[in-house]
Amino acid sequence: MSGKLQCLVNFIIHLHCHVYLQVRFALSSITSWWSMDGDFDYQQFWRTIIDFFEKPPGQEAQHRVDKLLKWWTRCVI
Repeated sequence: MSGKLQCLVNFIIHLHCHVYLQVRFALSSITSWWSMDGDFDYQQFWRTIIDFFEKPPGQEAQHRVDKLLKWWTRCVI
């Protein structure tokens, strides 16, 4: 993957992580942003999503990640 394309893919991954965090926050009953929401750890949630995309747990997961990233890249470009 070229350097520019890799930067775009990294941006897309982080953008989606941010969206997932915002959705989780919006669906919760809290009214201000904290790294912990009761038992829910937003920082761990972020790291888990990033890790899934950067280090998928197995070949099937890698295939799903590759397929999803190709789709996201086509939508953005």
